Amino acid sequence: MKKFIFFPLWRLDELENKLSEMERSGYRLVKVSFLFWFTFVESKPKDMRYYMPITVWRDRSMYECDHAISRNGGHAIECRYCYFSIYRTSAPKEKISLLYGARMDYVKSVLLHKILLFLAGALLFLFVIIAEHGRIPRYDFIKSISAVIIFSLFAGYNLYGYFKQRNKCKKFEKEEM
Repeated sequence: MKKFIFFPLWRLDELENKLSEMERSGYRLVKVSFLFWFTFVESKPKDMRYYMPITVWRDRSMYECDHAISRNGGHAIECRYCYFSIYRTSAPKEKISLLYGARMDYVKSVLLHKILLFLAGALLFLFVIIAEHGRIPRYDFIKSISAVIIFSLFAGYNLYGYFKQRNKCKKFEKEEM
């Protein structure tokens, strides 16, 4: 069974819980392709946990988490054209809780980088509009304003996610103490 599951970056833990529930109800994840297409097969219900370390292009920060989860009995699931990897493990959540904390902080920093990139893009187009104010045709002006709006919306979306993730990190730190 193929299923389209959309999830924002700051809701990885909810997706992991959903995948664990599907495993308990008899559907095992076997493959993820093109980011949001999850392929399941019917299987014997088991109590398994899923862990999703993300990887940003040319960043090796989460590779240690990949190695740690595979050392703790994590089975890698095939992921094509994704910015994350998925591991299925029977290890108790307490045993891999440090990995969850590391991923939470990493997601927070990734969201902050995305915010800065989108704001830089919006400022770049805004600078072009201001510099070429009287000389660009109306059609190009509308395209530039549209780009500023789109970049600003993406920055706002990631800012919302950043604050959600920051609150999760604070809550996780309180639970650990």
